[in-house]
Amino acid sequence: MYSGKQQDRNASMNRTLSFNQQFLIYVKTMIRAVVDGSHGDKTDEFKMARTVVLRRIQGYRDSIVTSDVWFPEFKTALDKYPFWKDSDYLLSLTCEACRSNKPASFTIRLSHMDTNDFTPNNYDAVFNLGSECYKKGRTYHQLYHFESHILRSIQNEESKVRKKLMSDHGLLDFRSISQGEIYNEMMDSTFMDSIVNRLKRLVNDLVHHYNVKGQRVVDDIFVSSEEDEV
Repeated sequence: MYSGKQQDRNASMNRTLSFNQQFLIYVKTMIRAVVDGSHGDKTDEFKMARTVVLRRIQGYRDSIVTSDVWFPEFKTALDKYPFWKDSDYLLSLTCEACRSNKPASFTIRLSHMDTNDFTPNNYDAVFNLGSECYKKGRTYHQLYHFESHILRSIQNEESKVRKKLMSDHGLLDFRSISQGEIYNEMMDSTFMDSIVNRLKRLVNDLVHHYNVKGQRVVDDIFVSSEEDEV
């Protein structure tokens, strides 16, 4: 158990970490929690890293892609349903997300569960969107559900790694694979890089697309620490 002074020193050290370091703490702790059910996500270190990461994500979401012209029901659906699926056909001639009455170019379906089955029982909302509302809406949705999307990616990767290790060792019982072996395999693979690069692409595309003055690309914020202090 840390003393109060030790906890203060740890908190002070964490506040000087770069965004990159905070992000890695955040993701690695989530991976560990998925693999072995540990409670690292309850530590002050993780809580601080999580605050830094999600505050930055929320800042991009609220300052760049939230639209004042969206109808409340569209934004509510974006917030409520974590799964976004593109559809191949249009159901309406005009954008249903905003008041602009611009032509619709895309149909999207939102759902509380991940499914490729587009029957009415398996999606919760459907919208026909103009090109700008589609781009902004998709990015907003990715940012709003960023943590759940990262967690799902970790869970999917853990399952793939477990199956790979079982195959490599000729095992039939998944319980025969140690949690440490799964964690190390995930750390040694390109998975961490893929998570970091996903965030870089998401935010860099966002900043470049909207040409936002004063906003930095992620290669820049990944070496910044002062603005991320808690």
